[in-house]
Amino acid sequence: MIYTHIFEEAAARLKNAKIQDYILGLDYIAVQTDAGSGMAYTFRNEVSAGGLANIMGSDLRGENALKIAEKYYFSSNSFEAGIGLAVINSALNNRASACKDFLHPDTFRGKKVGMVGWFRPMLDMMKEAEADLKIFELKDIEGTYKPEAAPEIMPHCDVVLITGVTFINKTFHTYTPHIGKNALKIILGPTTPMSQHLIDGGWHLAGSKILDFRAAADCIAHGIGTRKVKGAVEKVWI
Repeated sequence: MIYTHIFEEAAARLKNAKIQDYILGLDYIAVQTDAGSGMAYTFRNEVSAGGLANIMGSDLRGENALKIAEKYYFSSNSFEAGIGLAVINSALNNRASACKDFLHPDTFRGKKVGMVGWFRPMLDMMKEAEADLKIFELKDIEGTYKPEAAPEIMPHCDVVLITGVTFINKTFHTYTPHIGKNALKIILGPTTPMSQHLIDGGWHLAGSKILDFRAAADCIAHGIGTRKVKGAVEKVWI
């Protein structure tokens, strides 16, 4: 399955790497390994009543990165899986942009768009583009569709956007069978793994690369958007 492919792609770079540092923020997790730095969304609602200490057990610094990635990424707990994906992203998300920003109104103008995940910044863009937008969302948000509606709606979409968070809660594969063969396919958000397997599968990636781990970690710890601190994180377009 796709999740195993992504793990295996990162494994060679993580095999002899150690975790140097990490931060578990309310919105994002960031991990620095010998292979690089990576981010992933925080499913804080899946932190148990016992708190982080009950999940972590011990400090991850100095631990083998591959061992931690495997232990956490395939956990059924999405908070733990987010830690694992952040470790994986430390190995994968070191690419430079291969093209210009494609998330602009002209990409979606007059198109039928299916979007998995509630991306508020995208809503204004879709309105400007006069796109026929259908949003699939697990949470109960007015005007959105549940994932179960994808088989009926998604095959008719000209463009499909899927949040990288689906690689944490392992729902990505539930949407892909319903995407039309001629649709433009985009995975977006800081959690997006910059996987060659995804690129070879015809996906365009709109993710992020950590440039300065300390600056990014400071933003996450203090609830400041990483884009507001120059030199912390940059967007990557593939």
